[in-house]
Amino acid sequence: MSFVGGAELGVVKVFTTDNRGFTPEELAHRAVDRLLRINNRSELKRVLTQYFKESQDSKLMDLRRKLEENGFTDAAKHLGD
Repeated sequence: MSFVGGAELGVVKVFTTDNRGFTPEELAHRAVDRLLRINNRSELKRVLTQYFKESQDSKLMDLRRKLEENGFTDAAKHLGD
């Protein structure tokens, strides 16, 4: 008796920036890879919502960093609350 088996691991990609949020172009590049594999509306809506939220979060991160760099740490803490 013989047995042939195997397992395939998924691909993990990590994207980072240095002292800034992601640019719209960087987010679009990442989103396209996922959007091209989607075949139903509810999944499309979920993925788009995720990337739109990430876009807003990246912009808030940039604004907080700029406020902190200019001495407005209290304002930076409350931005987005």
